[in-house]
Amino acid sequence: MPTEFDTRYVRYTKFDQHLVVAAYKPIVHKITEPISREIVQDRLALNLGNNLLILVKNENGVSFDSASMRYLSSQEGQSGISAAAILVHRWADAVLGRFLLKIKRPGIDTNLFTNEADARAWLKWRYFHHTIERHPEALLIMDKTGQLTNANHKACALLGYTKANLVGKTMHWLSQGNECFSPGQIRRHLSSSGLEVLPVKQLKAQSGAGIPVQLTLTQVKEGWSKQREMLIMVKDLSLTGILATVENALETTPCPKEHKTLTAAQQLLKHGPRKEIRLTPREQEILPLIAQGLTSKEIAQVLDCSDRTVENHRAAMCKKFGEHSPSQLISRAKEWGYL
Repeated sequence: MPTEFDTRYVRYTKFDQHLVVAAYKPIVHKITEPISREIVQDRLALNLGNNLLILVKNENGVSFDSASMRYLSSQEGQSGISAAAILVHRWADAVLGRFLLKIKRPGIDTNLFTNEADARAWLKWRYFHHTIERHPEALLIMDKTGQLTNANHKACALLGYTKANLVGKTMHWLSQGNECFSPGQIRRHLSSSGLEVLPVKQLKAQSGAGIPVQLTLTQVKEGWSKQREMLIMVKDLSLTGILATVENALETTPCPKEHKTLTAAQQLLKHGPRKEIRLTPREQEILPLIAQGLTSKEIAQVLDCSDRTVENHRAAMCKKFGEHSPSQLISRAKEWGYL
């Protein structure tokens, strides 16, 4: 159910953990810098969340002075927002606004619309790609023709390309002509539901070398994409990738303060016997993200679930491992080989 929040100048309606509609009240005709500062402080005080998709309804033609526009374009003015869609009444206002946005270049994704359905669809699409970019795994997005429409920084770093060099290429080309990405196979992938894990493949790096990878495919949820697309997670199976994973684990696993190494007997006396813990599939996804230092909100964004769901799984894992805090949970999970 939507939740409404009322402030002096703006009425907010929160539809889910990301989407917030902000409507200026009829008493508002012109936004000055003091008013814009109060609006931002009110929004932050309401604690609506981070990385918000905000739909601003400006159908009454509220105007802004130059000082307020400078403030709202600043980092402070955009706090907590990842994308903003502004709903205006007239098509001419939308055209002029888009022109001004190209000149001003705001720090967040912003666009103007005359249709609310289009504005909401654009916000979801922008948020989806924002989440892809921040994801800890290497991710590619492929459309129904097999063409890549996005690649996050992890995928670009793994393959040695810039995003501009990857977007527009086909998976058939990137996989060096593998039949798994022929037109017929792509149609089959798009018609399947759930996750599909492909046998080990080689992807063409910018250097020309083939990198052995495991690919996991799933359809992009309807409404999060402008067209039918597939999300591809790329797991590096090369020796370099495996060594990097091991090195990272060694660097992030602290040694006990008392001794640099403990014998098996000492560990038994110190911590007790290792328990066999059964983690659910969702807990297996959440545990490594907690280890990376992500908050419940950030994990919820990565896994497309609610903050409460993440907190419930976190509490369940603490109980299973017999610990009381996330740091203790991660320490014990590493000690017992679950990370």
